[in-house]
Amino acid sequence: MPHSATITAPLTELSGNPEWLFTDLQEAGFEAVTLAEDNHKVLSAVDYNKLDMIWLFTEASLQVRALG
Repeated sequence: MPHSATITAPLTELSGNPEWLFTDLQEAGFEAVTLAEDNHKVLSAVDYNKLDMIWLFTEASLQVRALG
């Protein structure tokens, strides 16, 4: 989904251990994510008989925290 970080930014404020406050900003972010996902469907069954290349894109960000 293009621009996923920008679209989901209001929702990332809810991750971790903050006080849960779902405001109009988060609601708008949720609606934007829903709309973007509906408009950007890219999953389909693989047709191995086609000569087209198969591309796989992943999101690999990871936040590591020390325990203790």
